[in-house]
Amino acid sequence: MILVTSINLYFDPDPAPRFSITVDDTADLLAELARQPKKYPSLFDHPVLAFARDLHRRYGAVFTFFFFYQGTTYPQFDLSQTPDKFRDEWAQNASWLHLGFHARAMLPTTPYAQATAAQALDDFDAVRDQVLRFAGPQIWDPLMRSHYWSGNRDCVRTWHQAGIQGVYGAVPGYKNYYLSPARSDVVNQCDYWWDQTEDLLFTQTDIWIERDFRALDGAHTTVGTRVPGKLDSLFRQPYASQNVQVFTHESFLFDHDITWQVRQRLEEVTSWLVAHGYESRFDSETPFFTTLLPPPDDLRLANDSATLLTLSWSHRPRQNPCRYQVYRRDLANLEAAWLMVGKETGTRFSEAWRAGVYAYRVYAVDAAGQRSAGSPLLRVSFHPVPDFNGDETVDMEDFFALAQHVGQRRGEPAYNSIYDLNGDGKVDQADLTDFRRGFGRVNQPVKRSQ
Repeated sequence: MILVTSINLYFDPDPAPRFSITVDDTADLLAELARQPKKYPSLFDHPVLAFARDLHRRYGAVFTFFFFYQGTTYPQFDLSQTPDKFRDEWAQNASWLHLGFHARAMLPTTPYAQATAAQALDDFDAVRDQVLRFAGPQIWDPLMRSHYWSGNRDCVRTWHQAGIQGVYGAVPGYKNYYLSPARSDVVNQCDYWWDQTEDLLFTQTDIWIERDFRALDGAHTTVGTRVPGKLDSLFRQPYASQNVQVFTHESFLFDHDITWQVRQRLEEVTSWLVAHGYESRFDSETPFFTTLLPPPDDLRLANDSATLLTLSWSHRPRQNPCRYQVYRRDLANLEAAWLMVGKETGTRFSEAWRAGVYAYRVYAVDAAGQRSAGSPLLRVSFHPVPDFNGDETVDMEDFFALAQHVGQRRGEPAYNSIYDLNGDGKVDQADLTDFRRGFGRVNQPVKRSQ
């Protein structure tokens, strides 16, 4: 199993092939459990959960049901009406049965595309609080799939801060949360993709039962001849065949589903996977959720001293405290290498200002020696007072000297880097602005960070 980031490949130390089954749009089975207590004295007297338990007993399949807060067929129902009399039964089956968050309701179809973070958190808390009440904490799944994979960056970040470790990515043809189309293509070509900036793991969704194995022209044929073709196509993707994620929707698992035959199709897919060596495990059990070290973030210039540069950053290590390595590169020298200039136990670093333009980057290193990806780059420029003629005064003579070089660029014969006050490779209006800040002063260097 392989996790892909924008520049790195991570290989699972336990590469046994795995699969999981998720069920979206869930709510109505709980409505029926609540409304018909005599008909359903046990969770598994309900046909949907009875079917899931049957696949677990025969194939070892694990299931996660993602919930709406409000019912669909029963629109007057919401999760607060779910009785807690099944709490022990939920807990006893938590080794193979999880519950998680989907959305507040069936409509709108993409509720979190334009939602605020507060709205996303309110809906999430509404579902999670009720699940914890009637089923207990051990059954809660730290992964989620929002309704139609909707979620802008603020919403997804809020869910992550609330405890979500990862999301199931969209199938091709659908907007994939906040990701660009290019990033979505990457998610669809690998088992996992880690957004290092958000420290969030995307899990590829491989099979959508009712779409990928649809009965054509009303012919209720089995999928026995179609499953190999679909799975063979996965095997041809070198980074996407170790973990197979299968999903469907609650309504197709009820007894009244005759046309789609989703139960039959789901069982045939499960049987095929097991016969080909796949073991069913929750995706939250992959080592990637516990071993990946997120990179430091929010690297910034933390002081305004004329003599000392101080950087600070933030970091959210999942487990053990970390050490930090600070690197610097001279941007004025295209052949310059990155140099380690500091090893810190805290989230600050200081050194004397150096004239010129430099980039800084910070890495985290945990107790086991694993190093994170680098923080975002911080570009810092530092230039002494623009006293070009050395008379210890920044005056009009220095201005006229600078003005004569405006328009020159690095690589041109007349270019002189001492007049390129911001170090961007050209002498222009920005340098005149920097000069004005130092006019009439001595020992007042010009500093910038980006």
